[in-house]
Amino acid sequence: MTRSGHVYTPEKTREYEERVRFAARITMAGRKVITGPCLIHVAVFFATPASMSKRSRQGIFDAGAWHVKKPDLDNIVKSAIDGITGDDVVILDDKQIVEICTFKTYAESSLLSLDVFKVDANVDRFAQRWREWEGQEIAVSPI
Repeated sequence: MTRSGHVYTPEKTREYEERVRFAARITMAGRKVITGPCLIHVAVFFATPASMSKRSRQGIFDAGAWHVKKPDLDNIVKSAIDGITGDDVVILDDKQIVEICTFKTYAESSLLSLDVFKVDANVDRFAQRWREWEGQEIAVSPI
């Protein structure tokens, strides 16, 4: 945010959000925008560095190594959500999101996988399972 109160979004971030929006519009062709509560699953896969040996690369996959470098997962998720939000994309407003499950790891190639589910009785919600397991309402997650 600038001193004058304007939110600044870097050009690289805007371009990424637009690529997500383009892919989402293609995927949603003919489908209605989700208007109620929803949950989102975001899986982020990063290609292993080209400089890495084949043996090291295989070791990463065998160990299930997590991607613990930049960019930060929360920034990727926020950009992805901004890309799917709008009157003609996937959801109308990001305030509809009641749950997000996400991770980032290594893979053969880079990929963002984004699944959006309208919350209804048939959706398996982590938050609901957590509450049932604890047997009480939860105000703050311990994670």
